[in-house]
Amino acid sequence: MLASALNRGERSRLNEASDGHVFGWDVVGVVERAGTDSTLTPGERVLALSLPGGGWAELVSVRQADVSRVPVAVSTAEAATIPVAGLTALRAVRTCPNLLGATVLVIGGGAVASYAIQLAVLAGARVIALVRSAEAAQRVRDLGAHEVLSGASPVRASCDLVVDTVGGSATQVAVGACRPFGRVVIVGNLGDASAGLAPSDLVSAGCLVQGYRLVVDATAAPVGADLGNLINWVSEGRIRTAPVQEMNWRDSARIAEALAGRMGNDRAVLRMAED
Repeated sequence: MLASALNRGERSRLNEASDGHVFGWDVVGVVERAGTDSTLTPGERVLALSLPGGGWAELVSVRQADVSRVPVAVSTAEAATIPVAGLTALRAVRTCPNLLGATVLVIGGGAVASYAIQLAVLAGARVIALVRSAEAAQRVRDLGAHEVLSGASPVRASCDLVVDTVGGSATQVAVGACRPFGRVVIVGNLGDASAGLAPSDLVSAGCLVQGYRLVVDATAAPVGADLGNLINWVSEGRIRTAPVQEMNWRDSARIAEALAGRMGNDRAVLRMAED
């Protein structure tokens, strides 16, 4: 193993984990040994999603179907930030079968939202981003969002797809902004849930509301091909990864800071070994 990104979901589960459990869903490493039916060879640099975890270790075993080669142009640290955030965004955006000319609202300014904005733009959609701060507004504008709303600004567009990376009360905004027979995909659960949606609200909106969890989806639908697309788009400069702060696995002070969520908009990447 070379590197693994630290995800918010892993941070939130640390206190509940049993002794000996190894986290780490995002995996970048060098092939040590490949299966008999694999096209990979020892020494190749690869990217993978490790569904049970295990990436915060020197060795990890993953399904061949969840692996993709890493192009030379993409650094190990960049690649490590792709699987969980990139796949969640890609598969959420893909729920809308034709994005060419569609209007897409992305709520939130984190890693998943950043990928969702770029992927929707890449697919030909008009993208509206709804974020909380002026700093986030500038960041998503730089990623290609056609319209940026912040704070309590109302969403006046009728959207074909809404990707809600916040959840809670933000889902009310998502449902209110979606056109009849459009789709709301909820991938976040960090929002204030004090103001919930009543069934009558969903009936009135007339849209399809779908919750999404990558770990459930990826168990049935392997992610290797999607990882290959994502990392090739990064290699070609068509989408960008988040800024990275790398740290050695022995650097307990920096790791504690990362686990506390104090990296700002940067992604923390834990290095287990050098290239």
